[in-house]
Amino acid sequence: MRIIDADILSYALFQKHDAHPYCWPLLQNAVYGKMNVAIATASLLETYHALVEDYQVEREEASYKLDGLTRSTRIRFLPLTVEVAQKALEIAKCTWSALSMLT
Repeated sequence: MRIIDADILSYALFQKHDAHPYCWPLLQNAVYGKMNVAIATASLLETYHALVEDYQVEREEASYKLDGLTRSTRIRFLPLTVEVAQKALEIAKCTWSALSMLT
């Protein structure tokens, strides 16, 4: 199972972001059940904030997109617990290490 964080969600949901073409297919695969994915509920709030405050997406549009996402029966939504936060930090650390090797 993969955990999708707020950054990936916001990039996927904001079409003008440079990372959108890479993140959108990941999110689509999750929604259609082609990939086993979980999203921490706190990431939904972080994504809303990023869309509205950082990318100037209208509040209604951001809310609509996230509401639609939460209706997916193929994505597991996790309550934020210490264990979930620890796993997310572990994944972020591994991802950062892998990305730093590319540069």
